[in-house]
Amino acid sequence: MSTSTGKPTTIPEHNDVPVLDKVDVLVAGGGVAGVAAAMAAARMGKSVLLLEKMVMLGGLATAGFVVIYLPLCDGNGRQLIGGISEEMLLASIEHSYDSLPEHWRKKARPAQGKQRYQTLFNGPLFAMRLDELLLSSGANVLFDTAVCAVVKDGRRVTHVIIENADGRSAIPCDAVVDATGDAVVFNRMGARTVNGPNYMSYWAYRTGIQEIQTAAQSARVQDAVRLQTLGADCDGKGQPDDVPVFDGLSADSVTRMALEGRKAALRYVQERPAGEVAFTGIPSMPQFRTTRRIVGNEPLDFARDGQRSETSVGSCGDWRGTGVTLEIPYGALTSPDADNVLAAGRIIACAEREAWEVARVIPVAAQTGEAAGIAAALAGTGSVHDVDAQAVADRMRQAGHVIHL
Repeated sequence: MSTSTGKPTTIPEHNDVPVLDKVDVLVAGGGVAGVAAAMAAARMGKSVLLLEKMVMLGGLATAGFVVIYLPLCDGNGRQLIGGISEEMLLASIEHSYDSLPEHWRKKARPAQGKQRYQTLFNGPLFAMRLDELLLSSGANVLFDTAVCAVVKDGRRVTHVIIENADGRSAIPCDAVVDATGDAVVFNRMGARTVNGPNYMSYWAYRTGIQEIQTAAQSARVQDAVRLQTLGADCDGKGQPDDVPVFDGLSADSVTRMALEGRKAALRYVQERPAGEVAFTGIPSMPQFRTTRRIVGNEPLDFARDGQRSETSVGSCGDWRGTGVTLEIPYGALTSPDADNVLAAGRIIACAEREAWEVARVIPVAAQTGEAAGIAAALAGTGSVHDVDAQAVADRMRQAGHVIHL
């Protein structure tokens, strides 16, 4: 195929790549969902390799500066999420600052209406703690490694094609957990997915003269650190008129989001007296919220608030308020188009945008990651559709998750 100028629009690529050692479970994406999935599968004795395109674990929770560990509770004093998600919360604040309410720190059941089980945390420290958690589980990791393509046999992924400093190579595997945040594995294998809108959002660390003076008096380093949020909220309020809504699924969209965010941060500084404020850290990844999710067998459904799911593998509240409790069906992690691939994190199947808002945040992402890792280990060389949801739920319950409301 050629253009009108005679220049080729495609270039043939030689596709022979070396095949690396086989693993039982391959996890794509090193955000909290991927780390939880890798830890869960490795703790069940499986050989696990986690792939991360950056050189830091945690995704939006670390490189993305979204440093609020949202609630593990229902807002009415009942803890719903435990397990690896709770391990991560505690690891994120150990040897650092936090805003965890005292009654949750003591693990005493608080009275109705008390503060929620959530906290601020230090992103860089959390990244270091995630290294420890992952490696101590027995899982392995490859940084600076991008998923390029997959090799399929019917609806089964037999190899994942990666690219890193060694060039391209293929990793054979029995099961895959897609925790990329963009459903990259599902997309590359042709599984059905749904795209969502993304508003311009930019979170970064800053400090200033006033904050430094306050910290000097209080002897609390957290008083010198501020999380500065710029742009729109999750509903689009505050979206700049001259900035488009992004899909987050193209190089152009990612580039534009990064440039617009830094432009807004620069404007924030320039509008203040020179030397009054300074950014101490800016995100190294685009802070998209909802790019692509799978079309699953049984989606998480906001309309099923308070209702029982017979295939539940966990439950969660709504971080935006109290009064909503959802059970997470095992089918939200599986696709009818994939026999050995599971979804984790914000890409799980959701019936509508409201459910997507619940699924995408740190505690629920880690929770679904843990469930996906357990299911991948139980599936072995078989199909994820043959995994008994009750067996997954039993292990999640033993880890401290509430299964049925």
